[in-house]
Parts: sequence; structure tokens; C-alpha cells
Amino acid sequence: MSLSMRSWIQYLYIWIFRRSCMDRLIYDKNIDALDVYDKEEALLKLEECNTEHVIYEDGVLRYIDGGELYLTSRYDKEMYARIFAKQYKDAGHFANIYVMGFGDGTYIRELLKLDVSYVIVYEPSYEIFKTVAEKVNITDILKNERFHIVFPSRDDMIYLKYLESSVALANMNLNVFTHLPNYHTIFLDNWKSITRLYITAVERVAFDRNTEYAMSMEILENILELLPDAVNQYSASDLVDVIKEHVGESDAAILVAAGPSLDKNVDILKDVKGRIPILAVDTALKTLVRRGIMPDFTITLDPHKPLVLFEDERIKDIPMIVYTCSNKSVVKVHNGKRFYFVHDMRYLSDIYKKYDKVSYGINTGGSVACNAFSFLLTAGFSKIILMGQDLAYPNNKEHASDAYDGKEKPVDENKKKYFYVDSVDGDKVLTEFNMNMYRKWFESQISLYNDDITVYDATEGGALIHGTEVVKLSDVLEKYKDEKLDITELIDGVDKAFTDEQIAEIVKMIDDIPDDLEERRKKLEDGIKAYEGIEKAYVKKKTSGKSFERDMKTVKEVNEFVDADSLCNLVKAYNILESIDLSQSIYEYDSNATQYSQIKEIVDKGISIFKAYIRSIGVFEKDYVKLKDNLKNYEMLTDRIKK
Repeated sequence: MSLSMRSWIQYLYIWIFRRSCMDRLIYDKNIDALDVYDKEEALLKLEECNTEHVIYEDGVLRYIDGGELYLTSRYDKEMYARIFAKQYKDAGHFANIYVMGFGDGTYIRELLKLDVSYVIVYEPSYEIFKTVAEKVNITDILKNERFHIVFPSRDDMIYLKYLESSVALANMNLNVFTHLPNYHTIFLDNWKSITRLYITAVERVAFDRNTEYAMSMEILENILELLPDAVNQYSASDLVDVIKEHVGESDAAILVAAGPSLDKNVDILKDVKGRIPILAVDTALKTLVRRGIMPDFTITLDPHKPLVLFEDERIKDIPMIVYTCSNKSVVKVHNGKRFYFVHDMRYLSDIYKKYDKVSYGINTGGSVACNAFSFLLTAGFSKIILMGQDLAYPNNKEHASDAYDGKEKPVDENKKKYFYVDSVDGDKVLTEFNMNMYRKWFESQISLYNDDITVYDATEGGALIHGTEVVKLSDVLEKYKDEKLDITELIDGVDKAFTDEQIAEIVKMIDDIPDDLEERRKKLEDGIKAYEGIEKAYVKKKTSGKSFERDMKTVKEVNEFVDADSLCNLVKAYNILESIDLSQSIYEYDSNATQYSQIKEIVDKGISIFKAYIRSIGVFEKDYVKLKDNLKNYEMLTDRIKK
């Protein structure tokens, strides 16, 4: 071998080594800037993945798997990226762009130049991202506060979490859901998966909105009457803490719902009391107590839950987890301990904060069984046994026989939009939209906690909940036959939420509500005057003076106050339809309209919102005086002070 050839080979090795070092330096910088859910897991997968299918040469990204597809343009990729981004330029400041594919970052960089809230990327391929991260400095994108990236997870539940936290009523008609070129062709299954999840997130927002529309006044009436009782009784958060201190890794809990399949195996529970805690939803209580099975505690949520479910005297002493929106009539007939979750009522949760008390917020999927499941998770149970969780209508039945004394009519398939889903026995079973939403919620929670929990579906009927272990109740109880957790003793050991001295201060706060409302009215009127001043300034083209700046500052302060204030949140139920529709439309604007037209529209909507709150305060004041005079719970609260 000649010297020149030897020198050339040495040069080649040096070049490869330097190139490798340079690639590693770029990669390390990108990885340092990467902010992703469970970064440790993501880094492990990036290190392990083989990049043989991905080629990045001369600024062009290709994916090879049987064929060859380009993920960036072979020509002027910056120009094509600008064209791609331009189609979304009118999305609006409050919109999010959900896009499948990171590519080499060129398209994402252009999307981030748009006036939108966030660009949320789902990158289905660790190979592609690793290849790009080794070759291209993308730290400017990764460090951008408006950028988020999500990699695949089990059932893509991490992506669903991002959707649930970012898709809202105010922006769901503005958001963009799209993909980079060729990604949907290469990763079709991923595209179908995240499309279904996006639809699920939008459906959840619409479902919650419709629930709020339908039940707002009923919820408010219950809140007003239950406020004193919530202060006088016990905290569900305190109960969570007490249970969590005693639950071991092997301890299981049974969640009993009221699906029709409960009739099949409910009698097996007779020998469980005192060994495995039993949490029963309200509709399942009659089925249990009529067989002599007394659950350790129950939970009720719905403001319209029928009182007939609680008429049995044995039910009235069962410790009950309640919400400030639960049916006030149920509370009136209940004699046992009541443990309140207050995170759904800002006024009461603010009182908790004032006295440095914990107020846990738990996930809810819309049904009382979802809340019960979240309670058990929050309390530290990693083994949960589901019973009566049909989430469907086997044999066209809605509930277990005793729930409504066998008087329920069979489901009429012609009256609603029913459809079929997979059942636990491998067949199909009839369900409907809301039940299917609850099923999807359970699946998302199980997937999210997959490594930490085991969920047994011992329903022995109904819809298949993916992620559960489908078992017979007798088999799973045999597995935990040696476990013993006396939940009754723990419940008995929980102290009341507030001391007598604190109660006295809270009663004064409740007494002062009318005066506090008058202060809110004046603040809202100041906000209306400020909006009117802003419009006049634009008409007169005097938007640089102190008066204009003062009005702008006032509008900002009043809006922020209304959003954060617990009393304003409380009275909103009186104009829920108007306030929700206005809050949603205020983010929409015509980019082709004149500047004055846009300002005029914003001012008009802002004034309408403030006026709606003022009207609500007027109605609330009348109802507050009327309700307070008749509040049995309020009398109990004041009696406690006197004692």
C-alpha cells in the first residue's frame, strides 16, 4: 500500500470521527432541549431504535420501507413549508395546531411563525426524530414555549391527555388538525388512532357543555343549600389522606356499579365485608342492602339523582362521598358521615385554601362510577375490582333489577341512536353515546396508570373495557382472600373539616355575600364604562392618551377578576347559555374586517358578558335571601357555633 493511500485512509477515519463527534454534539444539544412527557422513557427508545429506514441527505428527508417517500420537498423545502403554513394563517391567536409529523423541523418552524396559541406535534417515528436530531440543530423549535411534542405511547393515551388539556369550548371550532406530507401514508394506523382521539376530545367538550346547559340551575340550587352542610361535615380529601396512609401495594378495593350484570354475582359479596373495602355507587345501594350486603361507603354525584334510591333506612347511615352539586334531597335524608369533594365549587374551595386545607381535584369521566374509580386511585388503591360496570345494555336492560324495583322499561332500540360494541364475552352488546364515552374514559385512565395499577373487570357482562383483566368475581376474590383492610375504622377516625372557631368565621363570610355581590356589580359597571371608553377612543383616533390606557387597564383587570372570582363563578349558572356562547364567540373574528369593526365586535361582546353577570347577580341576590331563610343546614351550622 502506498503512503498516499495510507494517508488518505487516515484522513477518511479522521473525517468520519470528526463527523461522528459533530453529529453527537448536535444530538446532545437537541436532546438537552427536548421537553417531553416521560423523557427518560423517550430517550431510552431513541437510543435503542434503528434508523435504517430513514435517510437525511443534502437537507432532504426520506423514508424507505419497500418504497421511498419524501418527508420534505426535494426542491425548495422552505418555500413549500411556507405554503403549507399559509393555509392556517387565519386560524387565530387562540387556536392550537395539532399536526402529525415533525419532519426535519422546516414545516414546524413555519407553523410557529403563525399567530396561534400552540403547535402540538405527534411524531409517530422515533427513527425519524433521532435521524433529524443527529443532523439538524432544532433547539430553536424544542425550546419554543408554544411547541409541544408527543411520541407514541400505549393506545396513545399520553396524546389524549394533551388533547384533553388543550381542546376547550372556546377554541374547539378554531383548532387545526392536520399532518405533514406523506406521514398519513406511512403511518396510517397512527393517523387513524390520533384522529379518533381528537374526535373523542371534541366530543367530551361538547358533552360537558351540553351537561352544563341542561343542569346548571339545578346544580346551583343544590350548591346553595349544601354549602353550609359541606362546611359542617367532613372533607373527602381528608378521607383520601387517611386511607392512603394505610393502603398497601397488595390491597384491593371493589367498585360496585349498578349495571344489569350485577344481578349475576352480587350475592358473592356477602363474605367480603371487613376484608376488602366496598365502594358502591348510589344506584347500586338497594341491590346490595336488600341482600344484607352493607358497603363500606357510597358515592353520589348527580343533582337529579332520584330519592327512591335512598329510601331504605339501612342506606341512610352508610358513609357517603358527596359533591357540592349532589342532590340536596339525598343529603337531607342521610344520617351518616358525609365527605365532600369541593374542587367543583370555587367558592368553597377558596374557603379551604384560606384555612390551608387540602382540596383534591379528581378526574371525572361524567358518571358517578368514573368519580368512584378516581377516588380509589387517589386514595392509593392499585388493585381495583369492577362489578356491575356494564357500560351497555345487555338484554336491553339499563340497571340491576332492584335499582328501580324492576319497574324500568326495556331499552327501545328505535328511540335513541344505539349501536353495538365488543362485549366481555367476545360477542356484541348494545350501548349509546354517553355510555361509550364513559368506557373510553376508563380505558384512558387504565392506560395512563398501566404500570402502576391492575383493574379486574368482574362485571361478567356488558361492554369490553380494554386494559382490564376480565375475570369471574369468585376467582379474583379467592386471589385476595388473605387481604384485610378495615376501612370502617379509618372512616370513623376522620375529623370534621373545620373547627368551631373557623365555622364562626365562615358563617360571617356567608352572611356577607350580599355586600360582596354589590362590590362585584360596581366592578362590572366600571368594566362596561371602560369598554365604552375604548370604543370612543378608536372613533376619535385618540388611542395614545392616559384615558385610553386607563380604560384598557380597567378592562384587563375586570376580566381577570371575573375569571378568578369564586362568587362570579357561582352566579354564572343564572346565565350559563349566554355566558358560554359569548365566551366562545369572543375568540372568533373576521381577519378581513376593518380594525374598527374588529374592535367594535370585541367591545360589544365584552359589554354583553359583563351585563349578563350583572343580571345574574340580581337574580342570585333574591334567591340567596329566600334560600338562606329556609336553609336547614344553615341553621345547623349556626347552632354549632352557639354550642
